[in-house]
Amino acid sequence: MKKKKLIALQSVQIDGTLNGLLLSVMLRQRYRNEGNKNQEMVYTFPLGYNAELMGMEAQIGEKRLQATVFERKIAREKYEDAVVDGDSPILVEKSADGLYTANLGNVAASEEVIVEIRYAQLLRFEQGQIRLSIPTVIAQRYGDASAYLAPHESVNPDIAAEYPLTLHLDLSREFSQAKIASPSHSIGTQQTENGVSVNVEGNAFLDRDFILTLEQLTGTSFAQLAHDGEQFMAIASFCPKLSDTKPLPIALKILVDCSGSMGGDSINAAKRALRSLVHELNETDYVSYSRFGSGVQRSSATLQQCTADAVKQLDKNIQATDADLGGTEMEAALLDTFKIGKPKEECPPPFVLLITDGEIWNTDNVIAQCIKSGHRIFAIGVGSSSAENLLRQSAEKTGGACEFVAPREDVTGAILRMFHRMRGSGVQKTKVEWDVKPVWQSAIPQCLYSGETLHVAALFDNPPTTPPTLTWETDGQAEKDVAVTFAKTENSDVARLGSAKRLLEAKPKDSLSLALKYQLVCDQTAMFLVYERAEKLTDLPELHQVPQMHAAGWGGMGSVMESRVCSLAQPAAMPESLMNRYCYDAAPLGSGLISTITGAIKNFLTSKPKPAGDNKGDVVELDERRFVLTLANATASCSNVDETRQRITEMIDQHAPQKMRTFLAEYQKESGIETDVMTAVLLEMLYGHYKVNLNRAVKQWLRSVLKNVNTDTKDEIVRRYGTE
Repeated sequence: MKKKKLIALQSVQIDGTLNGLLLSVMLRQRYRNEGNKNQEMVYTFPLGYNAELMGMEAQIGEKRLQATVFERKIAREKYEDAVVDGDSPILVEKSADGLYTANLGNVAASEEVIVEIRYAQLLRFEQGQIRLSIPTVIAQRYGDASAYLAPHESVNPDIAAEYPLTLHLDLSREFSQAKIASPSHSIGTQQTENGVSVNVEGNAFLDRDFILTLEQLTGTSFAQLAHDGEQFMAIASFCPKLSDTKPLPIALKILVDCSGSMGGDSINAAKRALRSLVHELNETDYVSYSRFGSGVQRSSATLQQCTADAVKQLDKNIQATDADLGGTEMEAALLDTFKIGKPKEECPPPFVLLITDGEIWNTDNVIAQCIKSGHRIFAIGVGSSSAENLLRQSAEKTGGACEFVAPREDVTGAILRMFHRMRGSGVQKTKVEWDVKPVWQSAIPQCLYSGETLHVAALFDNPPTTPPTLTWETDGQAEKDVAVTFAKTENSDVARLGSAKRLLEAKPKDSLSLALKYQLVCDQTAMFLVYERAEKLTDLPELHQVPQMHAAGWGGMGSVMESRVCSLAQPAAMPESLMNRYCYDAAPLGSGLISTITGAIKNFLTSKPKPAGDNKGDVVELDERRFVLTLANATASCSNVDETRQRITEMIDQHAPQKMRTFLAEYQKESGIETDVMTAVLLEMLYGHYKVNLNRAVKQWLRSVLKNVNTDTKDEIVRRYGTE
C-alpha cells in the first residue's frame, strides 16, 4: 500500500486593515504534524513589495510566545541549540527579495502550531485607483535557486499540495464610496460603521495572489508624524498633479516574455496588452518588437517608424506570439534589446516596455543591467503570481513605471495609463521642503507621474509643525504640491516603516544596529522564539519542506476561473508541448507529476557513463576538496539525522581520501574517541575551510554529536589530522 504523503501546512488565514495607504496584515499559518515522529517544518512564503515584518507570535498547545529580532547568526545558533536540546524553536528570516522562510523546529507527533506573522506596507495611489496585492504563492522560477535559498529551503510546487485560504479586510471610511473589485477571487463586501469589510467567498486556496482594486478615488497628499524615541519620524505621501503638456513622440522597444512559464493565462494577458498597445501608436513614434525565452527573436535590427504598414506588421507579430521559446533568459534578452539602434538622429530617446511574469532567480543582475543601460523600463507584470519585486525595482530605479495585470483584469486600462506616463514631459529638480531641517531624509525619485503617490520619510530631532511641500520643474516651470494634512499618530508602524527606508540606504556597519533597534528583519537579522518543553524531545526531527501549490495558470497548468484552477487536461493526457515547457523552464524542478517526468528526461539527456569502480561498495578516492563538495551534495536530500549519518559513513568508506580513512581508523584505536565524534570534528573543520553550504539535517547531526565535546578534544583531533 502506498504511503500517504504528509503535508504540514494545514491552512492560512489572512486578516488585514487598510487605513488610508497603510496596510496592516496578520498571516496565521496553521501547521500540524500528521506523522509519528517529531518534525522540523520549513515553509518559504512571499510578502508584498516593500512590506516589512512587524512581529511574530506562536501558539503551541496552551503556550503563547512572542518573537524577538536578533542578529541573524545569533538567531540561527539559538535555533539549532534549541532543536538539539529537545525544545521547539521558531525562526523567521529573509531568504531573498520578497521571500521569507519560517522554520519550525521539533513539532511533536500530532502537535499543532499556529504561527502569526504581522507585516505592514505602504500602498500607492496610481491614476485613479489603488491596487492592493497580497502574495500567497511562489511560482516556479527559471535559474539557480541555490544562489538565493539555503539547502533546507524550497519553493518547489507539489501537485498534491492544497492549502485553504480565508481572508478578511477592513477598509477605512474613505473607501466607502470606492468601486471595489477583485480580479483574482470571489469577494463579498459590506458597509460597516467604520468603513467597508471585504471577505473572500467560496473555496479559496494559496494558488494565486489576492488582488483588490479600489477605483473612482481622488488621490490627496498628506503626512504623518510619529514619535521615534527622543526623535520624530515623518512619512509624507505626495500625490502631485502635474500640468498638462503636449503628448510627446516615443521610441518604444517592446520585449515580451515567451518562455514556458508564460503559457496559459499569462501569455493571453500579454497578447491582450499588446493588441491594445497597437492602437496607441502614431506616425511620430518608433517601435521594435522582440520575443524572448531561451533566446531572443527580433522583428528588426533597428527601431521602425510607425507607418501604417509597420503597425500592421506589428499586429501580425503580436497575433503569432506564443509561449514557445523555452527558458527565461531575461538578462540576455534585455542586453540584446538595449542594443537596438535608432534609424535617425531625431528619433526620441528609447524606452523599454517589458511584458513578463518575471519568474526568474537572477534578479540582481537584471536590475543592475537595466540601471546601467540608461533606458527607462516600463514593465507590465502578467499572471496570477508575477514577481513584483523584480519588476517594480527595474522600473523605479530607471525612472519608469510598473503595472500588473491579473487574469480577468482589464488590460486596456493598464496600457492607457502606461502610455500616458511615457508621453508626458520629464520633471526636474524634485525636492521636499520642511519647516525644520531633517536629520535624515529618504532618497526622492527624480521621475514623477501625475496622480501617483510618492512616499518620503524623514527623521527629525525637533518635530516639524507645518505640512511639507514637494517642488519640481516641468519644462522649466516651477510647480509644487503641499500635503493637505499633517497629523500626529501613535501608530508605531509609521516610525518603523520610515526606519526600514533608512535601513535600505544605511552603510553596512550601521544597518545591523538600526535593524536591531527597530526590530526589523533584513539580511542581517531574524525573528526567533522558543518553546522550552518540560519534557524534552529526545530524537532529532525529520526535515519536512513544505511545498508550494502550483500557481494558477502557470505554464499552461490550468486557467484562473472563479477561485479555483480549471484543469486543461488530466495528467495522463498532458500534451507533449506542455511537457517540453516544464522541461526547459522549471529550474529547479518541482516534485509534482510533470516535474518528475521531465526531471527524468533531463537526467537521461545529461547523464554520463559512470567511471569504473563507481558502483556501490567500490572505493573511488577523491581529493579532499572534491570529497567535501561531493559529500555536501550527497547529503543535501537527507531529511533526518539517521539518514545523514548513514550517508556520511557510506561516502567516507567509498570516496574519502586515504589520509582521512586511515586517520579515523588508527586514531580511534589510539584515543578511544568515538568515530562519530572524530568524523564530525573533521567535517566541521573542512566544511568551514571550503565554505560549503549544508543541509539543515547535516548541521543538526554535527551539532548533536559535538554538543558535549570540549574545545581541547576538537583542537587535538584537528592538530593530529593535520600532521598525519
